[in-house]
Amino acid sequence: MLRSSNLPRRAKHLLWIAGLFVAACTPVVDDGAGWRILDGAPQTIYRQGVPHTDAQGRPRNGFDPDTSFFPVGIYHGLTGTFGGIEYGFAPLAAAGFNTVIGNGLLKSTDMIDAARAAGVQVVISNPDDDAVRLAAGHPNVLAFDVDHEPSYDLPGPAANARVDRFRARRVAIRDIDPDRAVFVVDSPTISAPHLDLWQTWKRMGDVASFFSYPVTDYSMATLDVRESVGPVTSRAVDAVGAQKPVWFVAQAFESRSFGWLMPDERQARSMAYTGLVHGATGIIWFSFDSFVTRNGLVTGIGPDLRSEYEIVRPGGLTGATPFTANREVIRRSKALWRTVVALNREITALRDVWLSPTAAIDHVVEVRGMARSDTPVRTMLKAVGSGLVLVMVSVDDAPLEFRVRLDDQVLAIDRLAGDARAAARGGQVVGEIDGFGTAVLKLTVAAR
Repeated sequence: MLRSSNLPRRAKHLLWIAGLFVAACTPVVDDGAGWRILDGAPQTIYRQGVPHTDAQGRPRNGFDPDTSFFPVGIYHGLTGTFGGIEYGFAPLAAAGFNTVIGNGLLKSTDMIDAARAAGVQVVISNPDDDAVRLAAGHPNVLAFDVDHEPSYDLPGPAANARVDRFRARRVAIRDIDPDRAVFVVDSPTISAPHLDLWQTWKRMGDVASFFSYPVTDYSMATLDVRESVGPVTSRAVDAVGAQKPVWFVAQAFESRSFGWLMPDERQARSMAYTGLVHGATGIIWFSFDSFVTRNGLVTGIGPDLRSEYEIVRPGGLTGATPFTANREVIRRSKALWRTVVALNREITALRDVWLSPTAAIDHVVEVRGMARSDTPVRTMLKAVGSGLVLVMVSVDDAPLEFRVRLDDQVLAIDRLAGDARAAARGGQVVGEIDGFGTAVLKLTVAAR
């Protein structure tokens, strides 16, 4: 997910940040009273059902509480003893992760055994045929990811050959294990000249997966930066015609060498909810902290970080010297770990919301206040069972008043999650949302 070829991206991030401050205090206007309709706020995808998988990677569309699976995962899970530290999947399961992407250092047998013991699902990266045979039909294997960040390639013969190699490998894997999902984890490079190739890669696998890491400054005014979570997630959904699961790899690390900083609690919540509102059907955090991440100049998250680890792997970006995290980064990492643990449980508890179709009811969103971006709030109205649930997220670091109008009169509200203050008033949902705030609201509407 991170490599030395990413280094030039830092300059791009700095340019994006500079652009943000130019429009950092754009007033939201105007109907004469300061209210503005946000045409881009409502997300209306998935009205025919939400594509997802069961726990073994088989495709599903309609939500079934017994079989529908929403992966809440983490990268670089380890099991065994390394540098005198005992690792395992059980602590990750206790932290609310139901999926682990095992690090490539591990044998497939060890990953599968650890997943079975901890009661989680495992994604095996770049499996050989023996690993696929071992995983075939195993209840704790979710998927195989094959190839990483292919859209960094420029279009051309080499890129086409890479697509052909993946297509052939997927066929070979499915010949051994016909049901398991096979996919690539891609970059967020949706700008020219990469877009067509990026869209092709989304269609290649059984899952459309990508990362987006927007946090490049501790005091960012907005997360709505170029190639950020919302637009990239929407592009992925569009690329597969809303017919395949979409797994968003979220930022849970710091690497100043690459221009990324550790998200804080509000930024992490906004990232996750922005992905969900734009159509993500799985959230995978990058990454669990260990010598693996440190060898890539990255400090991940975890409950008990060390300033440095003893193991330096051949070919690591640190050279022969262990990468050290300072006290402040460790503090922020532990805080983000606690936030992610809470989010894991919240997201899992609302699985029926994420995997239920979008309501066939239009809604209008208005905001008032000092916005930092053109569309500071994003919303999705879900038909959950026989009821309605409104999901809302702010991508700006600025408080806003909001009001949401449905075709039906809203009579009452029950808050399921989030920190926004909301009430039913005059048949509308009205309230205030803090910077990077979220809300999941169950609505009672008047019968037609």
